[in-house]
Amino acid sequence: MKKTLIAVAALAATASFAQVSVYGRLDAGYANTTLTTSATTESKRNGIESHNAVSSLWGIKGSEDLGGGMKATFNLEQDIYVANGNLGVSGAGNGTTSAANMSRQANVGLSGGFGSVSLGRNSSLLFGIGASSSYFGATRLDIGNLYNADSAGSNVANSVVYSTPNMSGFTAAVLYGTTDTSSTVSDTKSTVTQGTLRYASGPLQAGIGFGNNSSYAGGVGVPEGVTKGTSLFGAYNFGVAEVRVGMIARKASTAAASPIDTEDKETNVQVSVPMGKATLLAGIGNNTRTITGGADSKGSDYVVGVNYALSKQTYVYGRVGTTGKFDASTGTGGNIAEQKTVGSAVGLVVQF
Repeated sequence: MKKTLIAVAALAATASFAQVSVYGRLDAGYANTTLTTSATTESKRNGIESHNAVSSLWGIKGSEDLGGGMKATFNLEQDIYVANGNLGVSGAGNGTTSAANMSRQANVGLSGGFGSVSLGRNSSLLFGIGASSSYFGATRLDIGNLYNADSAGSNVANSVVYSTPNMSGFTAAVLYGTTDTSSTVSDTKSTVTQGTLRYASGPLQAGIGFGNNSSYAGGVGVPEGVTKGTSLFGAYNFGVAEVRVGMIARKASTAAASPIDTEDKETNVQVSVPMGKATLLAGIGNNTRTITGGADSKGSDYVVGVNYALSKQTYVYGRVGTTGKFDASTGTGGNIAEQKTVGSAVGLVVQF
């Protein structure tokens, strides 16, 4: 990997892109996790793991000045599961698989006074709004369970993103992604549309996002599956502490003649308190789920943690909490089993 990074950096330095940088962050530590999927089923995972405080990644990005205030840009970014060295994965499946692709971002674009345009594999705008409500990095111990509110993933392939310039603290962005591999005997299509609006000025931050993800695979008369998501967040820094709040909602309809709708909603409140080199973190959240026919369930999450800075780039951390919690409930439209994740982790994050 080191030789590869050096070779890529050297190649980039000889190109016309005048500003090229290699960056990343790496997380590993000891984690103790118990996943409950029913009243009688538990699975445990203990040992050295990644994705405890942040997702691990490396990337290379650059820009070329084209004149007149316009730049050409590129960004390649890949997940790393530090605990076992697998690439292309972060938290999914605890890093048990490996993929050679640039799993997070792979795009080219233009930027200037008009804003910016990026084409390729781009970060999900809706996921970014949801994750902005959290201090816990969308990791194994995070009270946020619905960042992927439209089920399009944290990154959207085959997409184009337009972002406006900053206008007195306001920025807006839209994403459109589509894949159509239909043939004369079947239709296979998927489309993702997202839009976000953010505001940041002084101690105040806020954002709202919407997403629609539709997919179709089959014959005539079968409706498409559609997932719609909405995310809101707000943050205010009081100096002695910063508070973040968030609300995420999802409605998913299956691709069937008589679709089953599942509606999820979560709200959370989190606080960050700096104390010298240490930063104390805490969050609570509430989850609700309703399935067509009356099946519903609720649950509450909590996480507490601490980061202790060893330098500007390196810190140690500790986490403990219960996340993804739903109490068992039964309705005529289906069953919701008891589920939750109880865990703790201590470890180290290095950034470069």
